[in-house]
Amino acid sequence: MIAYNSYNLKLEVHNSMNIKELRKQGKLSQKELASRIGVHQTAVSQWETGFANPATKRITQLCKVLKCTLDNLFSQPEANKPTGGGMNSDNA
Repeated sequence: MIAYNSYNLKLEVHNSMNIKELRKQGKLSQKELASRIGVHQTAVSQWETGFANPATKRITQLCKVLKCTLDNLFSQPEANKPTGGGMNSDNA
């Protein structure tokens, strides 16, 4: 995702959370998710676009409402996972 700051400089925004994907899987709108965890819809929008991160206490609520684990919430989608090339214990 690409965002622009107040000086119109291009900033790369990387969101490592899967809120949008999990919300859609649960057939929830941003407004419905926000209502269930006690925040405004704009907060959910900002989390999904990477402009803000949820407070720690909201992460547990997100997992409950989205019926997921912390790993599911924070894992990279398969398409975005880095491919081989680096050293790891399997290559050593």
